[in-house]
Amino acid sequence: MADANEDLRQELAELRAQVAALAEPREPDTGGGDAVGDDDGIDFEGLVESLKSEIEDLPPMTTIAVFTLGLLVGRML
Repeated sequence: MADANEDLRQELAELRAQVAALAEPREPDTGGGDAVGDDDGIDFEGLVESLKSEIEDLPPMTTIAVFTLGLLVGRML
């Protein structure tokens, strides 16, 4: 029983050290880049333009129906 208590105390001390390390304020990352890295290979401007052209090509009732369906499903989650 005493051995189990000692193990729990040791684990608790380790967890407290981890919490203390995580609670310390960190220096802001000054990597010189944007918040979103350029090396991830995603072209957001191209994606936005393609989505914009897709939405413009859809009939208005279909766009409203899909938007409404997304709202309803989102509310159910």
